[in-house]
Amino acid sequence: MKILIIGLGSIGKRHVRNLAKLYPDSQFFAYRERNLPLDEFGEKYNINIFLNLDEALSHEYDAVFITNPTSKHIPIALRAADRGNNLFIEKPVSHNMEGINKLRKIIRDKNLITFIGFNMRFHPGIKEMKNLLINKKLDKLYFARLQVGEYLPDWHPNEDYRYGYSARKELGGGVLLTFIHEIDNLIWLKSNPDKVCSVMSRVSNLEINVEDNVEVLLWYKDGFIAEINLNYLQKNYSRNSQIIGERGSLEWDYYKNVLTFYDNEKKEKEIIWRDSNFKRNLMYIEEVKHFIDCIRENKKPMIDLDEGIKSLKIVIAAKKSYKIGKFIEIEEGYT
Repeated sequence: MKILIIGLGSIGKRHVRNLAKLYPDSQFFAYRERNLPLDEFGEKYNINIFLNLDEALSHEYDAVFITNPTSKHIPIALRAADRGNNLFIEKPVSHNMEGINKLRKIIRDKNLITFIGFNMRFHPGIKEMKNLLINKKLDKLYFARLQVGEYLPDWHPNEDYRYGYSARKELGGGVLLTFIHEIDNLIWLKSNPDKVCSVMSRVSNLEINVEDNVEVLLWYKDGFIAEINLNYLQKNYSRNSQIIGERGSLEWDYYKNVLTFYDNEKKEKEIIWRDSNFKRNLMYIEEVKHFIDCIRENKKPMIDLDEGIKSLKIVIAAKKSYKIGKFIEIEEGYT
């Protein structure tokens, strides 16, 4: 396979390592805006580097992985798709809706496989949670709480957090877009909400020009309500999702690698899934396998462009809600 990687930061390198492990015959090419040294990594995976995008896209590839900063996803995707390339676009799809309808049309007209990299959908705890909800484990659903908090400077200790895309508005950063996984998880576990409102702030001393703390409230016509907190502030990291229903509640803890069910009738909590040895890279391996299988079998990916856009539309609506101080119907955030 011939793979072009657009952006060789930490996630781009992760995909290269996983692709090389899964498909040892792969040939790797990369486009980079800056000619930074790749040292042993570039040599190990024999990566051919392009510093000119036109030159990089002048060749044929089985797939193009777009792993550069969020604000640059769509401009690159449009050019790669126009050349007839299948696309793997890291989450989120973009920071706004500009160019997305054009990209959708090209993908449809050229029958391209496009996958959006929401790796959390491949976590075994979340997958089991989804299966239980499909099988009406909780019966009627009442409400949900989702939360993720991680101290931004600790993410990549060898890098200056101030220059990463997560810290910079012009690159599509901010905690709402960076932690968009929780919104996507809710859409997958429940469905698309009808209204959203939010409050957000930059309350810390972090040297960033984006929000670092957000509270999102989502409302559904059936009465279901979801609350999501996202922050760059917690040094005692946490990531968990709780859904409460008529028969009990399900709670997934990312860092403890456990999914529990509380039975209202028995008044007991039981462990549904636990794997203390689970390695997060397995999610990335599974999503890459899924993407390549979809290319080889010409089938629709689990998270295609339209599916990936759903969470972006909620983010856009949440930001509008904060500005005007009221609930926004999700349709209003689609433009």
